Amino acid sequence: MDKTILIEDIINQLQRQRQSSIAAADVAKETATHSENVAENRYDTLGLEASYLAHGQSLRTKETEASIESFKALGKNLSRDLLNSVSTNLDIRSSTLAQIGSLVQIEDPAGQHKWYFLAARAGGLIIHSQNREVFVLTPQAPMGKALMGSEVGDEINLNGYAAEVVEVT
Repeated sequence: MDKTILIEDIINQLQRQRQSSIAAADVAKETATHSENVAENRYDTLGLEASYLAHGQSLRTKETEASIESFKALGKNLSRDLLNSVSTNLDIRSSTLAQIGSLVQIEDPAGQHKWYFLAARAGGLIIHSQNREVFVLTPQAPMGKALMGSEVGDEINLNGYAAEVVEVT
């Protein structure tokens, strides 16, 4: 699986999420400031609730923007690593330990293969890229914590769920 394409797909999905949260914040701001939503008594809180929602959507937008920048930087680092590997005839896959930026494939006891991308941000994102479903994990997530530092052949145990690391790129 080409990680540069995967990172582009992640950035594209995050940009769509950003647009969605901007639109939701705009609607909430309009609702909060609309003349019909001026509080008539202390129990009339629609305008206040809409302002809280607008604030939350604005925070979500900022978080998504930070995630986009993080993945852009990761993509630049990946490109630089690829250039270095070509110029020195090294295989980019020589790093066998799973770390931030690693794509890890595991196989569960039923023989199912799953792909995980370890990243600093945007944990929980599910990406469909190159005919595969890839789960974005951060090291703070239990599965991310279990995968960090793992290598091919390691067994990952998480709440009774056992899986073998099949590939780390």
